[in-house]
Amino acid sequence: MRIITSAGAWGYGPCSTLRLLLSELISLGIVDFVGESVALDFALKHENQFNMIYSDYDQLPTNYDLAISVMEPDLLIWAKKHHIQSVCIDNLYWMWDWNDDLFDLVTRTTCDNLPQGIVGIRNELKPLGNYAYYSTMYTLSDKVYLQRFYSQIPANLDRYRDKIEFIEPIVDLSYKEKRIPEKHKILISFSGMINPYVNSFHHFVYICSIHRILRDTIEKNREHIEFVVAAHASFIDSVKNVFNTDQAYSFDHPQFLNTLNDALLVIAPAGMATMYECLAYEVPLMILPEQHDGNYTNYITLFGEGTDSSTGAISEYYPEMMLSTRFIEAQKFEIETFYKFYLNQLTKPKSPLFEELSLLANEIVMKVSDKQASLHLASEQRRRVCHIIGEFRGIDQLITSIKTFL
Repeated sequence: MRIITSAGAWGYGPCSTLRLLLSELISLGIVDFVGESVALDFALKHENQFNMIYSDYDQLPTNYDLAISVMEPDLLIWAKKHHIQSVCIDNLYWMWDWNDDLFDLVTRTTCDNLPQGIVGIRNELKPLGNYAYYSTMYTLSDKVYLQRFYSQIPANLDRYRDKIEFIEPIVDLSYKEKRIPEKHKILISFSGMINPYVNSFHHFVYICSIHRILRDTIEKNREHIEFVVAAHASFIDSVKNVFNTDQAYSFDHPQFLNTLNDALLVIAPAGMATMYECLAYEVPLMILPEQHDGNYTNYITLFGEGTDSSTGAISEYYPEMMLSTRFIEAQKFEIETFYKFYLNQLTKPKSPLFEELSLLANEIVMKVSDKQASLHLASEQRRRVCHIIGEFRGIDQLITSIKTFL
């Protein structure tokens, strides 16, 4: 069997999902990869798991038996054009605001322009909005897998109920099982900052903003806590310079999980993969200000299932520093608006908001500086959503289903 895979360039979430899937796929046949940006970087870091790695769809042979896309519409379009069955994993299904009219329009537009291929369809769908292109995950694939993050299929996806299958979260637990963690670090993670809607200037503004918020906490606690920063290789030097540290690394996924396993606390944006991994490894998570416009939705959707609906009740167990919980208008911010806001705060000699967030960060770090306190908070965070996330058996469930296509 020949399988072609790809992952969307949405931080490391789609890549981490694909990495774990690969360990099982290679027993089913020959596995190739095609992609770009952070997804291509990922594939090259794990090249021993692929038969071939491609950066251009024009290079691909067309004799594949199955295409597997983790949030990468390009592969689904290519597969449809070449009459190859396809499946998709949608890691963000709860945040889409699509409706039936849009699905009908996307279906017609895709069919009419299929001979033009990826670029032609992408251009035709662009006027429909930034995320309309991702609706092809439902209109084109033969099966869509949703890592359970919410208790039911959203109403706007109900028309695709017959092709949707819920699975438990996909998390690599092997690094948790190998040894007893030391629990002496705090991990600050920027690993998910690469996505199609954020540029290098945004990265720098965000890094400077988070440093402004965390610098007092780091200074006050650095003698007894090791602060480690994870970031993409393309801006690791900026992180080292801004944070004035040598403890900043561009981890591959196994290195990241090993560091996570040793952490007293993770401080990161509310990315789905990070949230799942912290819950699975029983490491408490404190949420950074939004890095993109899906972070608040991620937070409120999953962690809201573990408490009552009020933000205050959620943040009691899942501490956060987001704008959207402090300014209701931020819940409607586009990505660009977040960075304009952060830049404005940075230009002030003193930002009352950043000072408030700095005090909160120090309070939480002090709270979890004791290993038992860290474990207790992590246990509470997991217990409150265990009815949603299950036991992280998603990879077994996914492989069982995929085998039916081969």
